[in-house]
Amino acid sequence: MVAVGDPASLIARRPDIRAAAARVAGATADRRGAEIARLPMIQLLGFIGLGGTGAPFESGHLANLAVPQLRWSLLDFGRGAAAVRGAKAGESALLASYDQTVLTALQDVEAALGRYGAARIAYGQARIGADQAALVARLDQDRVRTGAISHSAGLVSAMAASAAERSAADARLRLTLAYVTLAKALGLGWEAAPRG
Repeated sequence: MVAVGDPASLIARRPDIRAAAARVAGATADRRGAEIARLPMIQLLGFIGLGGTGAPFESGHLANLAVPQLRWSLLDFGRGAAAVRGAKAGESALLASYDQTVLTALQDVEAALGRYGAARIAYGQARIGADQAALVARLDQDRVRTGAISHSAGLVSAMAASAAERSAADARLRLTLAYVTLAKALGLGWEAAPRG
C-alpha cells in the first residue's frame, strides 16, 4: 500500500520540481542582490596594527585605524533600475517555468493513478478467474477419478486453469509496473536502513 500523506510534500520530492525550485530560489537571490546593490553602502577602511609614535588611541591615530567610506551609485543613469527589472523578469520567467513543471508533475500523477487503479481492477478480476479455474480443474480431476468425465475433459480444465494462472501472473506484473510508475510520479523513494 502507498502511504500518500500530504500530496504537496510528495510532489515536492520529485527531482524535476526540486531543480525548478532551486532555479527560482537562485533567481530570487539575484533579484534581491540587484535591489541591494542600488542601496548606499558604508565600508570601514583601516589598517591592521598601529603605526607612529605616542599613544595608539590618541585622536591623531584614530583616523588611521578606521575610515568610513560611503558608496552609492546615485547617478547610474538607470543601470541599477534596469538590473532590478531584468532580475525580476528572470525570476518571473523561472516562476512560470516552475508552475509548468508542477502542472506536468500533477498530470503525470493523475495518469499514473489512473493506470494503477485500472491495473488493480484487472489483477483482481484475473485472480478471481484463476481461482475459479483452479477450483473447476480440481473438481474435474475428482470426476475423472470417479469416471464421471473422460480424462481428456479433465486435461482441458487443467489447461484452462494453467492459462488463467498465467493471465493472473501477467496482470500482477502489469500492476507492479503501474505501481513503479506511480511511485516515480509521486517522487517516492526508499530510505536507507538506519545504521545500528
